[in-house]
Amino acid sequence: MNPVPSQAAPALIKALDDGNGNVRRTAAEALIKIPSEADMIIPALVGALKHGDYTFQVALRKMGAPAVPALVEALKDERWVARKGAANVLGMLGRRATESAPALLEALKDERREVRAAAARALGGIGAPPDEAVPALVHALEDEFPSVRRRAAEALGKLGTPSRPAAPALIRASKDKHADVRGIAVWALGSICPKASDAVSAFIHALSDKDANVRIAAARALARSGPAAKQAAGKLIEALRDSNRSVRFLALAALGRVSGDPKGTMQASPALIRALILALKNEEGNMRSSVARALGKIEPGAKEAIPALTEALKDQYGPVRTRAAESLVKLGLPDRGLDFLIAELHDESGGHRAWAARLLGKAGAAAKGAIPALTEALKDEQEQVRRAAAETLVKLGLPVRALPVLIATLKDGPAYRRKWAAWTLGKVGAPAKGAIPALKEALKDKEVRRAAAWALKKIQADGSPSFDAAQDK
Repeated sequence: MNPVPSQAAPALIKALDDGNGNVRRTAAEALIKIPSEADMIIPALVGALKHGDYTFQVALRKMGAPAVPALVEALKDERWVARKGAANVLGMLGRRATESAPALLEALKDERREVRAAAARALGGIGAPPDEAVPALVHALEDEFPSVRRRAAEALGKLGTPSRPAAPALIRASKDKHADVRGIAVWALGSICPKASDAVSAFIHALSDKDANVRIAAARALARSGPAAKQAAGKLIEALRDSNRSVRFLALAALGRVSGDPKGTMQASPALIRALILALKNEEGNMRSSVARALGKIEPGAKEAIPALTEALKDQYGPVRTRAAESLVKLGLPDRGLDFLIAELHDESGGHRAWAARLLGKAGAAAKGAIPALTEALKDEQEQVRRAAAETLVKLGLPVRALPVLIATLKDGPAYRRKWAAWTLGKVGAPAKGAIPALKEALKDKEVRRAAAWALKKIQADGSPSFDAAQDK
């Protein structure tokens, strides 16, 4: 921030009342660069709030807590524009303006709706003491103007759990005739008491609202409700067909949360599986991808979805194919799924080839048909692919094929990779005897010797030093 000479302050203050808005705004931006003259500048900027320029509000916010007393006084200004501006700035100052709560509560009774709305919003912004603020904001929820009701609901939500006594009023507000009030009321309930049964009922009702923003707020709130909203599963399944993409995505996320599983596992039901299979044909690629992933999270497994997921392996959108393959591995990899992953081992992207190799390692016996392709992948030009293929071959019970790659990794590369190779060889056990010379050599490597000693123990090599002895060297 380039400093402005303090002697320029008087001229700049005078410019705050210039007839040209651009001049006023430029003057305000320059004045905040003269912090040494704050005692002179703050009253001038507060006085300029009468012009209604947002630039003055931002400037006062940058002046910080020292501006609070003058702003509190401005809440009594005869011009409503100045009163509104003062309330806005106090809200922007947040906790630095907590002392302004009594004045803002008084401003909540202002004759102008614009000032009442700004005061309500500011009470939430400053974290006003709930004992006084909550009753006043509940009363404001009955204001004749929707802008005031909306800001009152917003403030209650920002005050958080101390606003719990306002829940009944917010539930009523969730059925307000104005959609923006309904949406904010639902959001506020989700912030204050998402698990309360009466709030959950309000969320479920709002999920059928004619306004998309209200439905979005309801789906978000239900996700926060978690297992307390299990009864919402049916409505959330219906919401997977919502005309609004955000509602569809949020409903899918909420279905995982209401199940109660921290990993988002969903309980199987015919209705849920049918809805997800149908959603796999959604026009949105991201939605299809999310649905394909969700089908792999259903417990017990959604075997009925295997044909649809197999078909999704041909989707034009790459992430859909990826998620479908991952879900198929969890459900029991069918032949077409195996063929798909074998083909992916030859993808032009090294990262994708490594992904396919690792995924085959999760498929268990169903991946036996990929052994030739995995063996070939041991010669891949990229180390990440070779490592993934080696690890999977070990899991499939064919460690001898992976030994050359594991030994090569043990001898070269970053320490974390050398350690990985040693640990993997140890997991292989006796079939890894061909790696004994390399592991003995690795005992001289201070970064790897712990892992190498452990591996030698596991392989049960005759004459190999003990783990403790290796540590002492």
